[in-house]
Amino acid sequence: VAASYTTQWGTTHTSIETTTRAYAGTESAAAVRHYDKTLERLRAQPVAPQRGRGRGRGR
Repeated sequence: VAASYTTQWGTTHTSIETTTRAYAGTESAAAVRHYDKTLERLRAQPVAPQRGRGRGRGR
């Protein structure tokens, strides 16, 4: 008798490898969306000019 694995969503798989393949990417997609939103928010913020970091300083 083969072992059976039940996911938190009630889906049953006969192999842990099948379960892993079916659900492993879901967290990655959510993480990428979160990262994209974070970058969009940071890019929307104004950037203060930096002083004293130009070329030729002290030359």
